[in-house]
This record gives sequence, structure tokens and C-alpha cells, in this order.
Amino acid sequence: MNKQPRNTKALWITFAIFAILAFALILFVVGLTVPMGAPEEFEAVRDFLREHPTYSIERVVAEEREVVGVSYRFFYRIPNDSRLYETALHYIHQDGSWKITH
Repeated sequence: MNKQPRNTKALWITFAIFAILAFALILFVVGLTVPMGAPEEFEAVRDFLREHPTYSIERVVAEEREVVGVSYRFFYRIPNDSRLYETALHYIHQDGSWKITH
């Protein structure tokens, strides 16, 4: 049998180029599915305090970050009450902007 010598360096370069392009495409597609400009924790705190300016926030936990929504759980105290309360703010991406849902 007559074997043809292969240019393995050229094959590896071709493979590397295709791998880089595939990786870039995957990053691009993932970037499109992640919510753009989703509210950050400080914005959620601002929104919570707008509704409840006298409450004292003890802790904030980011719960879910999905394509169409994000949630933050608040642990807070009400003035003149020693109990720790809990609630969540849910944001959805709708009509090109982020809106709070309850």
C-alpha cells in the first residue's frame, strides 16, 4: 500500500480554528439568552425601600437568575417589632424592560 504523508500540523491548525469558532458561537448564543441589564442587588434594595422606607433590611439573597426573570429574597424588620420577616421581589423582562411582579 502506498501511504500518503499527512501534514499533521495543518490538520491541527484547521481543527484549532474550527474549535475556536465553535466556542465563540456558543458564547454568543449563551450571551443572547442571559437577561441583559437584569436588576442587580442594589437596585432591588432601592425598589424594596421605596415601597417600605421605614423597614430595616437584615439580609438580601439572590434567588433566581433566568432568561426572563430574577428574584431577590429580603429578610427585614419592621420598626417597633423584633420579629424577622421575609418576602421576595420578582422581576420579569417584559416589553423590553424589567418590571416588578408580586
